[in-house]
Amino acid sequence: MLTAVFDKQTTKLVCSVYGDQVPTNFKNAPEEYEIVAFEENEFDPAYDYSFVNGQLVKGEMHTVAEEILLEYAATEYQRRRKEVYPDIREQLDMLYWDKVNGTDNWTQTIQAIKEKYPKNNS
Repeated sequence: MLTAVFDKQTTKLVCSVYGDQVPTNFKNAPEEYEIVAFEENEFDPAYDYSFVNGQLVKGEMHTVAEEILLEYAATEYQRRRKEVYPDIREQLDMLYWDKVNGTDNWTQTIQAIKEKYPKNNS
């Protein structure tokens, strides 16, 4: 999921975040900003967007340096993994019980996530 923040006056995109971790200053100003959740496949960060009459409107492509787009694409696996990794407290608890019980649940959990969202080594 991607959460986007739009300026209500200009209808332009102000910021976007993966998940729902919108900065507090936007949440605390609902009269100024529209906060909308989208599926990732509805949003391409290479383009400008507006939010008009409840609809996402795709605008012109940014004139962003190709290196930035390549870096963004190269770190996609990190964003995907971050969404599904267990909370750090849960991971520590798993490690504790693995040590007590002689199991490897933590390793299996983390490995499954890494396999599902592999790092591109190209």
